Amino acid sequence: MKKLQILFIALSLTIITSSCHRGRHTVIQINDNHNITRVEYTGRIIFSGDSKQIVSMSSYGYLKFRKNDERLNIERNRAGRIVYEVNGEKESLVLNEDGQRLLSEAVKHITKAQGKRGQVNSRF
Repeated sequence: MKKLQILFIALSLTIITSSCHRGRHTVIQINDNHNITRVEYTGRIIFSGDSKQIVSMSSYGYLKFRKNDERLNIERNRAGRIVYEVNGEKESLVLNEDGQRLLSEAVKHITKAQGKRGQVNSRF
């Protein structure tokens, strides 16, 4: 019976550990009476110099950005490719103009929160 309890505890800890996101999880939320903005990300993300594309993203990473009714979700699919979803549209491997604008705004909030203004090609 004792071995069964130990096995159950070990199995439970394994499931809990594997279901959690790895790395630092950050949420930035701003409410300025006119706009509600939320940026949520985890993992290692490298942005292009113009902040309109993601060059690299860790396999467990994602970035979610919401400003009022606009939404941008970025993550890696099972094939390891970065996929973008803008305002609930079908996932795409290419970021459209609206998505680029939203990503650029998300990067501004991230760099401001981290105190790294001007360093948009950073790893988060």
